[in-house]
Amino acid sequence: MKIIKTLFIAIISLTILSCSNSSSSSSKEFYTLLMEVFEVHDEMMPQMGKLSELRQQLEKKVEEDPMNAITYEDAITDLEDAHTGMMDWMKDFGEEFPYKEDRLEGMDEDEILESIEKMKKQKVSVEDMKQKMIDSMENAKAILGQ
Repeated sequence: MKIIKTLFIAIISLTILSCSNSSSSSSKEFYTLLMEVFEVHDEMMPQMGKLSELRQQLEKKVEEDPMNAITYEDAITDLEDAHTGMMDWMKDFGEEFPYKEDRLEGMDEDEILESIEKMKKQKVSVEDMKQKMIDSMENAKAILGQ
């Protein structure tokens, strides 16, 4: 009887340990993704000023060169869309993952796994936003001859 009781306790202990390891692994994956998302955001946030600067230069060109106004205006629209994309992404991210010290606090394994999937979508979204910003700035610079 004592052997069965010891075996039962060992099985329960291993089950709990494997669950906590799974949770720890899942938590690590979540926080790795979170850091990757923040890295992209932090890389692109300083570029917001450059977006505005390029837009202002293009607006000046519209006045100086009305024959090519449509080209400048299209580039302005792209820059404005990229700016809006950053602002919308930040708002959406903040709503989906409100700031708190431990973003996984109180979550069980299933909730953590769900958060990982949401974070993967955020990573795709932030990468898309980054590419839109880069493309719009490169296009504006090419039009301005920079």
